[in-house]
Formats: sequence, C-alpha cells, structure tokens
Amino acid sequence: MRISHLQFASAACVLATITVFALTTGTASAAPKGEIVNRSGKAPVKDKFTSEYGETLVENVGGARIECRLGRGKGTVTSTTTATETVTFEGCETSTHESCHTEEAPAGVVQGEFKIAWLPSEERSYLSMTFAQHAGECGGDSLRLVGTALVAVPVEHEFNTRFTFTAEQEGGFQEPTEYEFDKKLFTDTLKLSLLGPGKLEQAGISTTQKIVFEEEVEFL
Repeated sequence: MRISHLQFASAACVLATITVFALTTGTASAAPKGEIVNRSGKAPVKDKFTSEYGETLVENVGGARIECRLGRGKGTVTSTTTATETVTFEGCETSTHESCHTEEAPAGVVQGEFKIAWLPSEERSYLSMTFAQHAGECGGDSLRLVGTALVAVPVEHEFNTRFTFTAEQEGGFQEPTEYEFDKKLFTDTLKLSLLGPGKLEQAGISTTQKIVFEEEVEFL
C-alpha cells in the first residue's frame, strides 16, 4: 500500500482527496514511464480536463470519517508528469451527520486544490494526489488533512479522452500506500484529524474519479 504527500488542513479537502495520476501504456510489456502524452508524444496542447467524483469517503485508523455525496473538478495538465485540479465536493458530513465545509463555503461543501503527479513503478504507474493546505470544520470542530494518496493506474490504456480511476482504502489504510521504482521503496501516508488540535492519524480515501480531457491522451 502507498500514499503520497497531501496537505489539507481540512477533512473535507481530504475528500477532494484525491492527487497525482500515473498510467502504464497500452502495451503490457512496456516499462511504465509515469507520463501523460498526446498523439505527438508531448504534453496535451489542449490541456484542460474535468472530473466527476462519486461517493467519497475519507477515514482514519481511529474511526473518524468524512463522507461526501459527489464532487466535480476542473484541472490543467502542466507537463507530461504533472497537473493541478480544483475540486468541489457536496453533501459532506461526518458519520454522526455533522455537516462539514471549508472556509467561506456553505454547509456540506468542501472545496480545495491539489497537485497531481504521474509516478512510474516497476510494474505499473500511480496517480498521486497532494492537497494544498485549507481550513475547515465539521459541526464546529476543525478538520485537518495532511499527506498524499496513491491511486493505482489500470495496466492497459490506449489513446482516449475519458478515463476512470478508483481509489481504495479500508479502515484508514490506503491501497496502495507505497510503491517501488529503480530498486527504491517509496512510502506516503495520508493523515486526518477531526477534532481541532486532536492527533493526526493515518487515513485513506475511497472514491471513483471519471476524467474527461479536451484531446486524446495516453498514459505511459
């Protein structure tokens, strides 16, 4: 299991949870490069993309949970290995139905920005999501989220404008939380606190993200 750096002082933002993409090429035998390219082999010229998130859950090992009904995002591919995205989640609340929100957002709405990176590994690539720091609260208690989440990229992909990524976790443990590249092991962990100055504990996020690019791309 592996997760990458995510900085979100808001549990809600955690839901925006989400952070850096990486895919392997459509050729199973090709070594993953951790890149996104257009048909010219370069970063997309039409660099904008949109995202739709299904039900999203952020949970730490201590049992704290934030759930959001859905989410929408707009992003920009900034190179063959990086991107940025602004995400808005709606219907966000704790397991005890306390409404969550980020600063200046209405009840139940969590907004945030995060950086995305495509990461190569020995056998496949990963999408890494790192959040910028934001403040928020749930039912009067402050929320904090720090760290990064890793999402395994499907092994086979061809040029397309639409892709689906699935982030998985169980009991606050992300799947994966680490990956190996160039004989080195990399570990990243997401941490969440829902009680103001309360202790930050390891956390994970689960969601499905459907991405639509302006032009056909491939993940290498």
